[in-house]
Amino acid sequence: GVAARRRVAAVVPVNPFVLRLAGSEDGRRFAAISISREGSRTLQAWDAGTGKELPARRDAAEEEEMGMAFSPDGGLLAVIAQ
Repeated sequence: GVAARRRVAAVVPVNPFVLRLAGSEDGRRFAAISISREGSRTLQAWDAGTGKELPARRDAAEEEEMGMAFSPDGGLLAVIAQ
């Protein structure tokens, strides 16, 4: 059967366009790299249960991000840039 889905939190990235999105294996955290109309990129991460932003926000590199992934325990986020 299909597991029931429910909305637990809503978040809004600081920039209007999301380039990359990653979730932890346990479903407790997720992260996004977003870009502004002017081209600045920002990396943000959130707690999926509460919607609170985690202390990970930073300006992302100017390089094109190839991908990102959480470690198996969800404690680390790796971003690969070209």
